[in-house]
Amino acid sequence: LDNIINNIIKQWWTMKKATQLDIAREAGVSQSAVSEVLNGGRSSTISVPTETREKILRVAKVLGYERKRVSRKKKREIGYLVPFEDASSFAGDPYYLRFLSGVQEAAVNGKYRIALEGTRGVDDWLAKAASQYAGLIVEARLDKGRVRELAGVTAVVLLNHVIPGVDVDTVMPDDRGGIKKSVRHFYELGHRRIAFFTMRPFYHHAREREAGYQEAMLELGLELDEGFIHSPEAVEKTREEVEAYALEALRAWWGLERPPTAIVTSNDLYAMGIYD
Repeated sequence: LDNIINNIIKQWWTMKKATQLDIAREAGVSQSAVSEVLNGGRSSTISVPTETREKILRVAKVLGYERKRVSRKKKREIGYLVPFEDASSFAGDPYYLRFLSGVQEAAVNGKYRIALEGTRGVDDWLAKAASQYAGLIVEARLDKGRVRELAGVTAVVLLNHVIPGVDVDTVMPDDRGGIKKSVRHFYELGHRRIAFFTMRPFYHHAREREAGYQEAMLELGLELDEGFIHSPEAVEKTREEVEAYALEALRAWWGLERPPTAIVTSNDLYAMGIYD
C-alpha cells in the first residue's frame, strides 16, 4: 500500500518541479527544517530529530526533488527584507534595531552574513532569492502572492508579522505576555485601577496586546472596566494624532469618579503620547 501511495504522489508531483516548500507541506514539517536537512546545514539554532530528518529525505526522494548546486556565497548570505523603502532607514529606528541585533547575532553564530534589503527593490527580490541568498527573513509587509513566489525558490521566515493562509514559518514576539507582565508590574506596585490605551485599526500585534491586558486584569481579580480601555480609530498614527487622542483619553479618565492610577499602552509611541 505504501508503495502504491508513494507512486501516486510521485506521479502527481513530477508534473512540476518539486521545491523545498512542497516537501515541507507533504512531510508536515517546517520549511526551515527541510532547508536544514537538504542543504546539509549545521545550524546552531535548528535541531532536526533523526526521525524527522529521515522522513524529509524519504519525501524528497518520492517527489523527485533535485537540489540545486549553489555557490558558497549563497550558503553564507541571508537576505533580510525590512519594512522601509530604504534599508538604511531601518537601522536608524531603535525599535527595529532590536530585531536586527538579534538576527545579526544568530547569523554570526551560524557563520552567515546578513544583507539588508528595502522595499524599493521589491521587484529584484525573486531573482536574488533564487541566485544569491541561502534564505530570506521577511519583515516587510508583502502580499500573499509575493511571499509564495519567494518561498518557491528559497527558505522564507516571516519576522514580527503574520500572513494568514501562507505556509511559511513565522517568528513573533510575545505581545500578549509582554503586556501581561506590565499589568502585573503595576499590580505589584499597589495599583488596582489600571487603564489601557491603544489605537485602531487592530492588526495582530494590537489584538494580542489588548487580549493580554484583559487576561491579566481577570487573572489578578481586577475589575475589567470598559471605560478604562481607550482605543480610538486612527487615520495615520502620526505623533500629533497620537498625542491628540492620548489627551482625549486622559481627560475622559480624569473625569471619572474613580480614575485609573496607572496606564498601560500597546506600544512605545502611544506611551510617549501619554507622557507628553
